[in-house]
Amino acid sequence: MLKYYIKIGFRNLYKYKNNSFVNIISLSIGIAILLLIAAYAHNELSVDNFHTKASRIYKVSYGSSSFTPGPLSGLLKMEFPEIQETTHIETRQLFATSPVLNYNNNSFEIEHYYSADSAFFKIFDFEVLYGDLNMALNEPFSIILTKTEAIRIFKKTNPIGETLTWKSYIDFTFTVKAIVNDLPQNSSIRFNGLISAVSINKMGFQYSDDWGFTVYETYLLLKPNVNLSELEHKLRNYLIEYYKTYLSSTASNADAQATPLTLHPLRDVYFDKNLANDTTNRGNLLLVQILMTIGIVILLLSIINYVNLSTARASTRTVEIGIQKVNGSSNRNLIFQYLTESSIISLFAAIVGLLIAKLLLSSFSQFMGIGHSLKLSYPSFLLFFIPGIFLVGIIAGIYPAFFMASQKTVDILK
Repeated sequence: MLKYYIKIGFRNLYKYKNNSFVNIISLSIGIAILLLIAAYAHNELSVDNFHTKASRIYKVSYGSSSFTPGPLSGLLKMEFPEIQETTHIETRQLFATSPVLNYNNNSFEIEHYYSADSAFFKIFDFEVLYGDLNMALNEPFSIILTKTEAIRIFKKTNPIGETLTWKSYIDFTFTVKAIVNDLPQNSSIRFNGLISAVSINKMGFQYSDDWGFTVYETYLLLKPNVNLSELEHKLRNYLIEYYKTYLSSTASNADAQATPLTLHPLRDVYFDKNLANDTTNRGNLLLVQILMTIGIVILLLSIINYVNLSTARASTRTVEIGIQKVNGSSNRNLIFQYLTESSIISLFAAIVGLLIAKLLLSSFSQFMGIGHSLKLSYPSFLLFFIPGIFLVGIIAGIYPAFFMASQKTVDILK
């Protein structure tokens, strides 16, 4: 029976080709727009999910500020057994000097460079192409580059052992120790280069050991099954006492109480509007929600357009409906037939919509300010796309199907 419905569906698709063409184009545009928005939303909502330990990574803030002092990271790891690993990154000191690198008498302006300690890659998962990430940040004047940055400076992907000059009031020579693959597009931490944190002291900056300079962004990797609220309470009380006991000359107990330490899940940081002084990428959850709403509304308008056209066309199919009923077709048979037709139209529209979305994906990515092109190849995409085709077909065809099947045979024959 299904084979019969499909056969009749394709026959009517061709018979009413002008109407079918309008329906397919209308639905395909709505589907294409929704697919583009869905790709953007998926990219935004999956930020930092590629880190295997993402659920246990937390960012530390003092009050609403991401600024934290350099010694905080080491102190927390030493004093709290619930914390498996700590790390901190910093970029402001690097740009206090001239942000220029020199290689073979060619100068390169630098962007998105951090200093990081050796624990950075124990917490975060970035793919190494060359070198040893576990050792690359242990030595002074060592540097890690992304693949694209390595090509930009050295014109090759494997410049391990090459040296370049950090131009400042005093020039410093750095050695390339590792190359990582270009960062995933859904990473909140964006860098082109990392220099070892121990290099900072060698360059004349002593902020890493000074509680008075809050210029670092600190991350914690907690052990499994840690009670977050209890740990956060313990951290706050401990720091208040620590400030009171050891840091009365540079920081006060009142400061610790006024700006208490807070832990932010890594997955929430990207959309956290209340987190200030943050150098990592930030997103806008409201924009994602608005765009998704717009995409759904546009698709619904396309479906409504299909319903209107199909209902208006019902008068041209009265003879067909009458003959089918006279020959014994029940309302149920007719409903299934028209739902099959709408599902076929939805399938064609989905294919056309997918092609349109693929063609516009790169331009849409640039328009939305995303460095890399979005993708439509996620497993979750296929999981929802295929059932979605038939769902759209059923939603679009349900009213016309019942409307046409409900026509009375006597009225049709008259």
